[in-house]
Amino acid sequence: MVKENSKCQPYFLAIQLDNYKNQIISNAIGSSQKAITIVVLKNQIISLPSSLEEQTKIATILRNMDSNITSLENILSKVQNIKQGIMQQLLTGKIRLV
Repeated sequence: MVKENSKCQPYFLAIQLDNYKNQIISNAIGSSQKAITIVVLKNQIISLPSSLEEQTKIATILRNMDSNITSLENILSKVQNIKQGIMQQLLTGKIRLV
């Protein structure tokens, strides 16, 4: 829940922090032990629109997109299971194509 005096919408901030984490990881240096330098950290940017209303609108759109992606992934999984079942029946000869 967002407080009225909040400067940031929580879901929007969570997405931005995840992006920030990914930026830092991609800019880490080293082969066996990754390291982050202060220069890398100083160059990272977290963009936050100043308006809480705009953050809320963006967060709503992103949440809806996440929901749609989850639904599509579920459909894809079901279709892959159906395909696997049909392939199994074709390979065993239970179903024959003319």
